[in-house]
Amino acid sequence: MRPPGKVETVEQARLHALVENAKKLSVYPGVNWDDLAWDVTSYEKPLAHSSRQQLILYFSPPRSKGSARISYEQSYADFAKTIIRTRISDRGGTFAGQSHMMLALRYLYAVLRPTGTADPTKLTRGHFKTVVTNTQKIRSEWTTYHIASRLQEISDWLDNNSITRMRVNFTNPIPCPPKADGLDPESQAKGLKKMPSANSLEVLADITNYPVDDNERILLRIIDLLVVGGFRIGEVLRLPVDCWVETPALDQTGKTRLCPSTATALMRYGIRYWPEKGGDPIIKWVPDIAVQLARRAVEDLKRLCADARAAAKVIEQNPDRVPFTNAYRSEELIDLKQVMKIFGLRSVQSARRFIVESIKLAPIAKKKSAGRRAAFLFRVGDIEKALLRRRKAIRIIQKPNGQVQMLSESLCVMFQNQFFNGKPVFRFLPELIGVGQIAQALGNDGDEASVFSIRGITEPDGSRMKIKTHAFRHWINTLMARGGLSDIELARWSGRRDVSQNATYKHGTVEQRIAWAREMIKAKELKGVVADTYHAIADPIKKQDYLDTFVNVAHFTPFGVCMHDYAIDPCPYHLNCLRGCPEYLRTKGDQEERKNIAAILDFHLVQLQRSNTAEQQRQRGAGNYSAHNQLIVEGARAALAVDDDSATKSAFIKVFPTSKGPAKQQLNN
Repeated sequence: MRPPGKVETVEQARLHALVENAKKLSVYPGVNWDDLAWDVTSYEKPLAHSSRQQLILYFSPPRSKGSARISYEQSYADFAKTIIRTRISDRGGTFAGQSHMMLALRYLYAVLRPTGTADPTKLTRGHFKTVVTNTQKIRSEWTTYHIASRLQEISDWLDNNSITRMRVNFTNPIPCPPKADGLDPESQAKGLKKMPSANSLEVLADITNYPVDDNERILLRIIDLLVVGGFRIGEVLRLPVDCWVETPALDQTGKTRLCPSTATALMRYGIRYWPEKGGDPIIKWVPDIAVQLARRAVEDLKRLCADARAAAKVIEQNPDRVPFTNAYRSEELIDLKQVMKIFGLRSVQSARRFIVESIKLAPIAKKKSAGRRAAFLFRVGDIEKALLRRRKAIRIIQKPNGQVQMLSESLCVMFQNQFFNGKPVFRFLPELIGVGQIAQALGNDGDEASVFSIRGITEPDGSRMKIKTHAFRHWINTLMARGGLSDIELARWSGRRDVSQNATYKHGTVEQRIAWAREMIKAKELKGVVADTYHAIADPIKKQDYLDTFVNVAHFTPFGVCMHDYAIDPCPYHLNCLRGCPEYLRTKGDQEERKNIAAILDFHLVQLQRSNTAEQQRQRGAGNYSAHNQLIVEGARAALAVDDDSATKSAFIKVFPTSKGPAKQQLNN
């Protein structure tokens, strides 16, 4: 960093000392400090289903697509590497967190270098502000926020270590983007785009019953599970092979429910999975209407991926090599023609490219024959060991507590190249089906065929039909919130730790939410005075006018009257009034409301007892559900007590007059 004989400034001397200290840190011990690229894969293994199998940090300025990477100038490269190594040493973190820091450093260099220097001690607040302005033009709202946050971190580091002549004092000017959809038309429209279109869902429903072959059937069954369960894509791809769960259904008192006509036990069905955000396996219970679809998906994947799982078992029993043939012993020599036949390659030339360029194996001998050019020979055992570089993860789940799920124990397994037309399928190299295969099937890779494009299906405007894998999660969460599932139940079902994250997945304009309430009154799913009045009006025009006028300011639930105005703000309770909603009114003396509330009370008393027992046994997350059940029990008792209130003459009484609204609840592990 310091040219011989050149006098450093005080700031440069301080930075030089920090660089030398960073070189001695124990983090990323295998990397070469002076390299342009740091391969940190071994320090944070990529997820088995990820298309990214190498995690590399590039210390290079922004570049145009296809151009070669060049390194930062030395002074800035040392500065950037010091930041990266110091922050991971001080606080730990993930590759994803480092990636945002790398972007911030890259954009900062792009602003600093045109000023005639790459010296980090010359950075000013103006450079940081320019980066934010430039980033807003080319990056999304969330990415800009993350980059600006990392810029503030860099500024603090510079100031705390007195690296610049004047303090930078940069503060992130970008507010954290809202997780929920705003009420303005633009925000609502943006939120709805996160869900699959009605047209694409209808098309997909037809396609899934008529796959063109077994390869497409595998991809469609994985998509079926996304539709059924609202899973994250990684949660489906890492499902254990024994994920299907069947158990007797229980009533509100904990007894087995019986079918009224046959007196046999009723069953409930679920899918056991690993939450992608951490924790032990949990069960996602499948709605009755979706059981047949879910069961078909699991059974088809068990059957169609069985051969790949069997090959995975062989790999797991031979962790130091990849057995690819039973026809030859490990010490035997084979030529390129034999390689071509064994691997299913098209020509001797393609066999040579595979052996020499792909798995990087040099021949160990030549076989001479009369009148022909000598053939190169390769040892079978050497090929088996070289194939390790092509082998992907065989440990799909590995937890600190010792829990492991191997590839052979996973549901969604394929052979390498199985879904690539025109490429040989390597049946000795099993691997987890990846995000890329599903994204391609759903039309998210414009250069490849999807389940829509191979059938000539497009959107009504002629554009390519496509669905993001996460769109199903947005869609089903919105449906469940619309149906009245409480925030804590929705968070639990979706595998979230923080109930506030639910807001990110609830979409629908205010007008739609009002329409949903009106439709529920029409379908007699909401009860009360307004609902009774609506159904008593004979004239259909007056009936609709009455509904349009009143439901903007009140509607009725099975437990009483809701005074929330949907035209101002979406309901934060989603029909879960008993959790302390300040806009919830009981109809004093209404026996139907009382019966519904009493049923809720009985159910949650049983659940409270179970969650308290689980909490005593120190089961993960049990305390959250004890608190939730206790809240419902107290709310139900308060609602029932309205009937005993002799001091209030009003027919409608606020059950929670002092409530200030829902509090944020954090789900613990």
